[in-house]
Amino acid sequence: MWMRRAIIALLAVILCGCAGYGIYHYVRENEYSDKITAAEKAVEKKDWQNAKKNYEAAQSVKMTPVTRTSIEQLNHAIKAADATKDKNYVLAKSQYEVALDVDDGNDKINKSIEKELDDVKAKDKSETKEREASEKKASEESAASEQALQASYAYADSIEAAAKSAKESSERAESKRHASNNKKQQQNNNSNRSSSQKSSQVTR
Repeated sequence: MWMRRAIIALLAVILCGCAGYGIYHYVRENEYSDKITAAEKAVEKKDWQNAKKNYEAAQSVKMTPVTRTSIEQLNHAIKAADATKDKNYVLAKSQYEVALDVDDGNDKINKSIEKELDDVKAKDKSETKEREASEKKASEESAASEQALQASYAYADSIEAAAKSAKESSERAESKRHASNNKKQQQNNNSNRSSSQKSSQVTR
């Protein structure tokens, strides 16, 4: 009789253990599933930080290829997002492309990253056009400024040359007047001496 009771008691313990494990496993699976769902929603919003946090939480419950790969991809996506904020679009594109190249990548993550990569490429193209236009404008303004400077130098040189020419002409005219005056003075002196000599001869 006691054997029968012992067997029943043992079976009860085994059943309770199985039930307990089943409940534990069920709870853990639900927790894993909830974290994965939360992570996927964050991925759709391109909230890489929150997505990574939830995948890590899911991995703490159960490590799977999905959690491992997703976390690896999100590490690159986070770096790309930071680079985008800094307008370092070259680095952003590189990090997103690395995330897409991860083996057996998460399809949901790949889809979101591809959209974000297209957006980064568009921003990079737009900024490149703006930079080139700005550089062209600056170059044209610099050339115009240089031309204006050269024109001002040429104008100053022409003014200086004209002033120098006028001064030289004035000096030549003054020199001619001076020479003419000297000549007239010399003629007057000669005339006076001649008259004086004639007067002396008459007196004698």
